[in-house]
Amino acid sequence: MGGNTISLRILFLIILFSLCLKTGCAYASGKVNVVLFWSPTCPHCHDVIENVLPPIQEKFKNRLLITYIMLYKESQAEPFYELAAEYGVKRSDVGIPFMIVGKKVLIGTDEIKKNLPDLIQDGINHGGIPFPERVLHSEFAKDIDIKTIKSENFVGESFAIFTVISLLIFASYSLLSLKFTTLTKYLSFIRVFRNYLIFLLIFVGFLISIYLLHLETTSSSGVCIIFSGCNIVQKSSFSRIFGIIPVALLEIFVFFVLFALWIYSCKLKRDKIFFFNSRMILFWINFVAVVVAISLTVLEIFVIKSACIYCLISSIILGLLLILFNPNFDRINTTN
Repeated sequence: MGGNTISLRILFLIILFSLCLKTGCAYASGKVNVVLFWSPTCPHCHDVIENVLPPIQEKFKNRLLITYIMLYKESQAEPFYELAAEYGVKRSDVGIPFMIVGKKVLIGTDEIKKNLPDLIQDGINHGGIPFPERVLHSEFAKDIDIKTIKSENFVGESFAIFTVISLLIFASYSLLSLKFTTLTKYLSFIRVFRNYLIFLLIFVGFLISIYLLHLETTSSSGVCIIFSGCNIVQKSSFSRIFGIIPVALLEIFVFFVLFALWIYSCKLKRDKIFFFNSRMILFWINFVAVVVAISLTVLEIFVIKSACIYCLISSIILGLLLILFNPNFDRINTTN
């Protein structure tokens, strides 16, 4: 009798597990999943994203997972109304910002600000709130990474992993190119616009670093593109070296040094800094910056559990500059 009971329990668990796989149920071990529909032309949405949500995210940290779905096309209107109707919201009552927390809906800045913290705490106390199934089965499923939601990985993990792999490839290629000069010939096609590309990459990297410094040193919150996570990364303890110096300030310094050395070695035709090759100094400073970028991205993946798209773009820029700053590049171009 006891053996039959155990067998039935095991069979019940197997069935339950199978149903979870099919329906996508995924409780986040005390984590609360929230979906926010917003529009870039909606001032109330920006108020929620920039002012209301950051302190709430800071309070609950990684126990609160927010998925942002942007409404910017006319074709999204009807699916949005249909989704709202499934939650019992009449078409005349639909508005944005529109937030889904479990089976509840919060509409407007005041509702979100007043009720969201209590809903999150209640969800945590009850073991978490899964990602809303109705969203997964709606037209908006294509706007989210379903595999990420179901596996409880943070949004942007694939981008972060791609960045690490890309930087490793860039660094490996650059080191091999120092030894085997012929490898640089494969990039000789960009010699015409190489200097313009270097200037553009440094300029963009510099602007991104200034923006990140603003986020790290103020209470402002950035509006993330592609995926959320920027504010979590920028407000984490890893955003400052020894808890004092903002990493973004170091990035600004690095881009400034790279620009100054590039002007010195290429534009001013200065091959030496004291007794050292100026182009080699430029390359190795860039190489160290890439190694640091890889380390910080690995921290985002395994420790912070969130990714900042601006940080990833800045890291890719450093990797591309490492290739363009290869000392053998000029020699190959001049011989072709």
